[in-house]
Amino acid sequence: MKRLTAVLVSTFIALSAYAEDPFVGEYSGSFETNAHYFKVNPRVFAQISKPSKDTYKLILTPQLYVRATPYVCETIKDEGSDELKFGSDKAAWGFKISVDKFGKMKVSGKAGKDEVSAVLGKFERVSPTMGKAAPSGADVLIGGGNMDAWSLKAGGACDWKILDGGQVESVIHPAKDGKPRRDNTVFTKKAYESFRLHLEFRLPEDYKGMGVPRCNSGLYIGPVEIQILDTFHSDAQWGDCGALYKFVPPRANFCLPPERWQTYDVEFSAAQFDENGEIVKYPRITAWHNGMKMYDSVELTQGTDHSQLTAESYVYKPGGLKISLQDHGDKIRFRNMWIEPLKD
Repeated sequence: MKRLTAVLVSTFIALSAYAEDPFVGEYSGSFETNAHYFKVNPRVFAQISKPSKDTYKLILTPQLYVRATPYVCETIKDEGSDELKFGSDKAAWGFKISVDKFGKMKVSGKAGKDEVSAVLGKFERVSPTMGKAAPSGADVLIGGGNMDAWSLKAGGACDWKILDGGQVESVIHPAKDGKPRRDNTVFTKKAYESFRLHLEFRLPEDYKGMGVPRCNSGLYIGPVEIQILDTFHSDAQWGDCGALYKFVPPRANFCLPPERWQTYDVEFSAAQFDENGEIVKYPRITAWHNGMKMYDSVELTQGTDHSQLTAESYVYKPGGLKISLQDHGDKIRFRNMWIEPLKD
């Protein structure tokens, strides 16, 4: 809890002039009561997301970024109002919640026989590794004003859009014969063994549904995908943002709302082989999302593509793996991506 509080204090900034939905985001405050455990644990947090274009979701919880049952989890329809209202104070443990478009949330209700209330303010969380500079000896993959480190799977130069500030944006090829094309995934020209990797990405505000249709991409290390997806509204399933896709879910939901820059930091230990080229140790991966650890030293005994390759059917070979960024039909922005080779 101390670390979480430090993160919140260090990243609590004035409400920014984001162009997106004014209600979506994260909130923090304290209960004004001596009732029950609120006496020793008065802090309260909230997240408002949009699972779909016409629906708001609110969770009210004693702590963010954990797997735990919240005080409140409720969805309401977007009526285009300047104020959202959630909950009911009629139950023995019930809360009535209102939030205005200026980022002020009011909570009132009952905890057993006691009346409780709280006021929460909106804050913007910024990853502690945002803007992390490439160390000496690292390869800069994105941020040098070009995409020279990349090629397409079929060969040829990458045609992703180069933007100001070291940013790039994935380019979606037009549909062919009425079918969407997802042929613009890019691969590094070099293969890597053990390494540290840093990546910053931004997902657009595109409320076209839940799950896979929503701002989908992926950071691949050979056959292993770290999912990139707008799942701020979700609860860290094994197909959500940060997951080793359909293999290991993130420890909790560390996503930011859309239109915010987010970070991945990865430590990868390559497979090891004997003198005959036979694998004796599978790769391992540790990864952080927005500065918070998702999983630690996971042994990669299977790939994470749609065929769900196991270690027995995917043959690791000496010489390293290529890194790729997936084209899944959505425009995603990336910046400040570098990789630092490590010695085993």
